[in-house]
Amino acid sequence: MRFASIVTIVAAVASAPLMASATSPQMGEGQFVSAVRCAAYDSLPQFAGENSHIAGVRSQLNGELRRQPATAAAAAHDAVEAIARQAANADAAALEADRTAACSGADQMIAGGSGEREEV
Repeated sequence: MRFASIVTIVAAVASAPLMASATSPQMGEGQFVSAVRCAAYDSLPQFAGENSHIAGVRSQLNGELRRQPATAAAAAHDAVEAIARQAANADAAALEADRTAACSGADQMIAGGSGEREEV
């Protein structure tokens, strides 16, 4: 009985860091918003043919969203809405320039990303 108690305590202590890493943010708020901005540009119909990886990226960001504080979630939501409004009103060259600026380095922040953009 004593052995089982000791094993249970050791297992609980050993798993505590794993549980903390599963529930704590993997990105800072600024990094998260930057990654969301890049994914929002990549999700636009104008760039759909260039970004076959976007579904996986969006899935990763949705998982990270659950770990982020409310302020980061609100900032990311506002950024996505602003990009959607811009896409409705901007020309292709302006969108491409803004996309390049938003995505410089953002791909490297996304866990599992290659860090390289696919060019067509």
